[in-house]
Amino acid sequence: MTYLREYLVPEPITQPEYIGLASPADKGDLNLSIFLYQIEENADARQSRMHTSDPASYAHAPVTVNLHYLITAHSSSDLSTRMLDEHRMLGRVIQVLGHTLTLRGSVLQGSLGESQEALRLVTQTLSLEALTKLWNFPNAGYKASIDVMVGPVYIDPLSAGRGTVRVLSNQLSGGGGAR
Repeated sequence: MTYLREYLVPEPITQPEYIGLASPADKGDLNLSIFLYQIEENADARQSRMHTSDPASYAHAPVTVNLHYLITAHSSSDLSTRMLDEHRMLGRVIQVLGHTLTLRGSVLQGSLGESQEALRLVTQTLSLEALTKLWNFPNAGYKASIDVMVGPVYIDPLSAGRGTVRVLSNQLSGGGGAR
């Protein structure tokens, strides 16, 4: 979101707080809503559920997901210029996304910003059927939007930092047995 604010403010959006996370149907005062509508496991980056950091221990691997966002423009202009304003905003978003293939470092916030991982940005085209299902918001009509996939995002397992000792050998000692 910080990245979009950098390129969209002050033109075509006047203030950074007018870009935010929200459903297109519940956008409030936003001019640009960013809506997380799907989280899916990233099959390409799928790892074994356990991995070794050193030969003596193992730990759970991070879960790898792709995040799908719907970016929608909202204008409060007069009816005669509203659609034009929304198209200008979406056009600028397309320019920014076309210029940016990956996000990393200080552009990201929280633990994503601290990691060394790069997140790919891929615009996608949804089928009419998928759009119809997605825009099934009460009291909200369809609006032109941009579908963006962001990933892979690595989510640490619950047991992060708590590795398990690996069994390296097994010795059985016999103390007598059945004769």
